[in-house]
Formats: sequence, C-alpha cells, structure tokens
Amino acid sequence: MRPIAKSITLALALAGCIAAPLAHAQAWPAKQVRIIVAAPAGSAPDIAARAIADKLGATWGQMPVIDNKPGAGCGIAIDQARAAPADGYTLVMPQAACVVVSPLTYKTFKSDIDKDFVALSLVAVSPMLIVANEKAPAKNLAEMIAYAKANPEKMTVGNPTRTSIPHLASELIAQQTGAKIFQVSFSSTGQAITAVVGGDVMFNVDGAPPLLPLVKAGKLRAIAVMADKVLPGLEGIPLAKDTVPGLEVNGWFMMMAPKGLPAAIATKINDDINKALVQPDVIARFAGFGTYPRPGSLADADAFLKKEAGVWSKVIKAAGIQAE
Repeated sequence: MRPIAKSITLALALAGCIAAPLAHAQAWPAKQVRIIVAAPAGSAPDIAARAIADKLGATWGQMPVIDNKPGAGCGIAIDQARAAPADGYTLVMPQAACVVVSPLTYKTFKSDIDKDFVALSLVAVSPMLIVANEKAPAKNLAEMIAYAKANPEKMTVGNPTRTSIPHLASELIAQQTGAKIFQVSFSSTGQAITAVVGGDVMFNVDGAPPLLPLVKAGKLRAIAVMADKVLPGLEGIPLAKDTVPGLEVNGWFMMMAPKGLPAAIATKINDDINKALVQPDVIARFAGFGTYPRPGSLADADAFLKKEAGVWSKVIKAAGIQAE
C-alpha cells in the first residue's frame, strides 16, 4: 500500500475510534432512565430529584422514572444501584450521609462508594444552621464556644438524628475549637426543634429550611450558618467560617452511576444536569427548601466527594463513633 493510502486508512480508523463513543452518547438514552432516590416521596432529596428529572425528560425525550428506596442508612438504594448495569439507565441520587457516613456507621452497608460508583454531578447543597433559644447563654458562635469551654459538657446541642450531618457538624465544631459539647440526638427534626424551642436543649443544628421560619418568628435565634458564602434567603446570618476558619458544613445531593459507565454518557449526563441547574424555575424550586444548585464538571463532583469523605471519616473516628 502506498504511503498516502496508508495515511488515509489510518486517519479513517482514528476517526472511527473517536466517532464510536460520540455516536453511543448521541444514541443514549434509547429507553427510560431510572433514578433511585434513597429517601421517601415528598422529602427534600425526592423533590430535588424530580425537579432535575423534569428538565432531563425534556432534553432526553422521555421522562426518567423516580424510584424511591429509603431505609437501612440508604443501603437499599445504594445496593440496588450497584447491582445495575453500568449503561446509564440506572442512576442514583443519594444525600450526603448516604455515601460519606453510612459506609462507616452501618455494619450492613455493603457497597464501597469509591470502587462501585462514579460521581456524575454535585446537584445542590444545603448549609447547616446553628440556632438557640432565647435563654441560651450565647448570642453568637464565639460566645457559644467560650461557654462550652468554660462549662464542659453543660452546653446542650440537639440534632435530628445520631450520625446525621447535623450531628457530625456539632462534633466538627467541638473538634476544631476544643469546646466540650453535650450532644442530644433525637429521632426526627420535629422533636429536635420542639426541644430547643421549649428550652430542653440550648442549641440545635440542622439544615436551614425547618429552622428559618422559627428564626423569623422570633422563637429561635440564628447563631451562625455553615455556608461558604452569603446565600439568598440567609442574608444577615453570620457565617460560621468567619469565627472558626474553614467551618463549612452542607447537606448535599449528588447524581451517581455504577462504575464502568462509558465516559461519553457520563459527560452527557453531567452536561444535561448542569443545564438544568441554571434554569430559573429549578433555582426557585430548590430555594423553596433551602437548597442551592451547584453545577460543575465530572472532575469537580469527584473531587468534592473525596473531600467530603475525608472530612467525615476523620470526624467519625475522632468522635469514637462505631458502626452498628
């Protein structure tokens, strides 16, 4: 074969190699996509998943089905997603505790998140808020920390559930400042709120949405929000990181898929989610439950997941929390 002919043949072969995955991505999805949500219908993760699914359905030409699989520290949802083919037709959108806490605190948790899944997109974040009742011995985070140091174990801080992100946020405050905090874990957000409003505990940590109405009504005092910046709806609340550098804690949602998903499909899903997250109606819908879209690349999602896993594994170990 002549040199020119060889060059043409090689060029065509290379073009074919490049075109094949692109064509694969363009052909996807050829059928309905299932998004597993590790929370019940009507919950914040479910609402977020459905908001994204509405936009993805318009882009993909067919609406994804939301499959709610709560329970077992998210183990049911994660296990089902792990067992699915890595073809993009089964995705999972867990909340933070599902993938960075449950693997360390549930003996029954079977999946290895790093080995079994690929992070497709950090969908949104919801910052933790510290509140106090009017009788609490502190009006800001600096006073709260000072009181806890001066009165070891006398400062009570409530949270909605043991080993939840709010619970671990309080542990992080203690570990970063040396404050001695007496943790009080309840079985629900409602019980924790009732306790702090009634004075059974001095402070409470939780996501902003259930607490803000009580702050606005004057029944609770906002001590600090653990966001990375001032966010819409949270203006006027001090940032925790301005008192304790680096003190940023969010609940969050992330879209993931079984490991082995073709790169072209992963890129397409990431691109399509990013387009959805900047739509004004999606932003407004998320704002309704104190959540803020965070579009970004595949690399951004992977880096965020690794960072969060590192932070909470250290907190859990330092707090002496054992898997149960």
